[in-house]
Amino acid sequence: MKILLTGVLPWSIWTIAERIARGGHQVSVIGEAREPGRRIAWVHGVKLRADRQETSRYIAAAGFDTVVFFFAFQCENREEYGNAQGGQLDVIFDILHGVAGTCTKQFILVTDLRVFGDGQIPDEITEPIPDSPTGVILKAAEACVTCGAPQGLKTLILRTTSLYEPGDPDSFFAMAKDCAVKHRELILDGSADTPCDFLHADDLGVFWTMLSA
Repeated sequence: MKILLTGVLPWSIWTIAERIARGGHQVSVIGEAREPGRRIAWVHGVKLRADRQETSRYIAAAGFDTVVFFFAFQCENREEYGNAQGGQLDVIFDILHGVAGTCTKQFILVTDLRVFGDGQIPDEITEPIPDSPTGVILKAAEACVTCGAPQGLKTLILRTTSLYEPGDPDSFFAMAKDCAVKHRELILDGSADTPCDFLHADDLGVFWTMLSA
């Protein structure tokens, strides 16, 4: 199966791509991502100009079975929203319209649990009611997929907990280590019984390998 990973890519994208490739799939990565530092069998990194229409045309012509679009992938409230994610809403629409009538069968959108408001139980049956700017833009991305997908395209919205892997400078653990090294205070919102979940990037790759079996 040909799988594309694109969008606002996490630092751990190559770990995810490698796991999917080891499951027997052909994987391509499009977007701003660090260099993998090693050759990964069956993983193809594609660099395109910053032109969303060019990206959409490439995706439509490449014959991917599944497109995975990363919109968000961490749950710490760092006030990360605005231009980066907002500009990707148009990209989502372009890709959805571009793959209409092609061999692409599935579009997966990755968001995270910040789409839920405080006090909500984040599960599959709860309708998200965001109460933060970040949550509002995540909900907008999900609406792009649920309302904008062409007929016949299977869609899936995956809300993750915070992704991490060793060495990931964007992870919560890197932030905690930095505070310890610099002798700065680390403030954790919530109480002693507040759930705090993390997901290793490799486990997310395993999930998609099983999903695509």
